[in-house]
Amino acid sequence: MIEVEGKDARLRPRGTFAKRAAVVLAMTMAALSAAVAQDAPIPAAGPASPPRELCAVPKGLLPSGAGLRHTRSTWFKGEPLVIVAIGSGSTAGAGSGGEDAAYPHYVREVLLERFPGREIKIVNQGHPGESAATMVARFPKDVLPLKPSLVLWQTGTVDAVRSLDVDTFSATVSAGLDTLSAAHADVILVNPQYAARIELLINYDPYLAAMDLATSQNDAMLFDRFRIMRHWVNKGTIDLSTGSRELRRKKAEEAQACIGMLLADVIVHSIR
Repeated sequence: MIEVEGKDARLRPRGTFAKRAAVVLAMTMAALSAAVAQDAPIPAAGPASPPRELCAVPKGLLPSGAGLRHTRSTWFKGEPLVIVAIGSGSTAGAGSGGEDAAYPHYVREVLLERFPGREIKIVNQGHPGESAATMVARFPKDVLPLKPSLVLWQTGTVDAVRSLDVDTFSATVSAGLDTLSAAHADVILVNPQYAARIELLINYDPYLAAMDLATSQNDAMLFDRFRIMRHWVNKGTIDLSTGSRELRRKKAEEAQACIGMLLADVIVHSIR
């Protein structure tokens, strides 16, 4: 049995620069788009999964999954596997049709297909507009009581959009990883999405570097969503920055599905 739970809302960045950036985000990166999210119908079930070849990336862009020791231990003991996804707009499904079109939904779909009959619970705790610090503050209420074996923590986007202090962000991520590790939870840290036009307004590099460093120094794994999506753009397959609103929304749905499928592959590799 697999369950998905959570909430939905809209991103509301603060500050003059953040408001200007959010306008461009609304036009170019659908996963952070309040305008697109407002117009997009929320389906009763997620869109059909895209073909696997659309999601293909070089092996070097994906983590091996070998470090998920709590997840693996839980699985081979035959115990229920609890996965919590916590993050901002793209975790909640803002801009891509709601939770049933967000990447945790597709993690569920792949796990359900691979392991029918196993007890797996996926809880979506995505709240649009939240910084890393706000998410960490929610851990005691929204993550730790669920006793997850694995946490999918998507962060960095809102901090970069608001130009929050990078050193503080880095310390916050490290503290959050320590908290989850102490609770015997594996962590896959998911960094920001990529869209070509956004690079012109927002300097993601220091936040990406901080997340790289945090996972290398802590017992955690980095899922490099930023470089994965940049690969798709360079390849000409999934680009959230071009085309009509409807096309951008379709590409956002494809990106969410592919990210979820790739994350699920990492988990499957770990427990097989």
